Amino acid sequence: MKLLLTLTLVLITITLRGQDIQVKDSINVRILNKGRYYIKTHIITVEGEDYQFSDIWKRKHSEYQQIPYLWPSNKSETTVIIKRMIKYDIWLKTVIWPIDHVGESKLVSGNYRIEVRTKKKGNHLEVETELIKE
Repeated sequence: MKLLLTLTLVLITITLRGQDIQVKDSINVRILNKGRYYIKTHIITVEGEDYQFSDIWKRKHSEYQQIPYLWPSNKSETTVIIKRMIKYDIWLKTVIWPIDHVGESKLVSGNYRIEVRTKKKGNHLEVETELIKE
């Protein structure tokens, strides 16, 4: 009986320690649309992999997505749809490329919200993003 109890405890301990090794640091990110237009897609690129947030209405936020890490400034691509009553809807797209990450700290854990503000200037889309820890 003691041998069976000891073996059970040993197996439980080994199983729990194995689970600790598999835990990978990551952060949860969601997008808040603080602009005037409907965001069709907002794509964040990390390590060459795209993380896409879709269909975000004005003053609404997306669902959380798990991302391995973020920099305070990341490569992102934003596509908005400007709804018009009589004419065709206008689709505008902007890509933001950070120059470098000198002086920035990589964010590897926690929950973050990216506030996206969009403005139409002529035929171009201006996008400002702000990263906020929740």
